Amino acid sequence: MEQNEAIERIQKFLEKILEKADLKDCSVEVSTSSSLDDVVIFNIQSSGPANILIGQSGENLRSLQYIIRLLVRKHLFHEDQFPFLIDINGYRQQKDKLIFDVIDQAAQEAKTENKAVSLRPMSAYERRLVHLRLSQNEDVVTESVGEGEKRKVIIRPVGGKK
Repeated sequence: MEQNEAIERIQKFLEKILEKADLKDCSVEVSTSSSLDDVVIFNIQSSGPANILIGQSGENLRSLQYIIRLLVRKHLFHEDQFPFLIDINGYRQQKDKLIFDVIDQAAQEAKTENKAVSLRPMSAYERRLVHLRLSQNEDVVTESVGEGEKRKVIIRPVGGKK
C-alpha cells in the first residue's frame, strides 16, 4: 500500500469515528512534522470545545491515537512502516514545544554542570521526543531507565559523571 492511500484511509477512519461520536463540527487536516522525522500528523480541527476530545492531560487524545494505531496495524500495515500522530487543535504541538524547552534546559544543565540530569517519568512518545531531539547533540547522550509509568530519560554529558 502506498503512503498516500494509507493517509487517505486513516483520515477516513478518523472522520468516521468523529461522526459516530456525533462530533460533526470537526475536520481532519494532514501535514508532516520536520522535527519528528517526517511523521504524518492528522490534526483534528474542532470549531467547538475540544476538551472532550483532548481529555484531562491529553488522556482521550492518547486513547484515540491508540485506537487508530490498532486499526492501522490490523487493516494497513505495521506502525513502524508508517509513523503518524493524532493531534487536536494543535494541542500536541503546544505540549511538544513545552517538552522541547524542558529537554533543551536539561541538556544544557547536563553539559554545563557535567552531571547526569534525570527527567520526570514520561510516556513512550515523550521519551522518543527526548531521544530524537538530542540525537544530534554531541555533548550529551540519553538513556531510558525504569519500567512502566516510572520509565524516564536520563541525560548524561559525554564523558561526564554517571
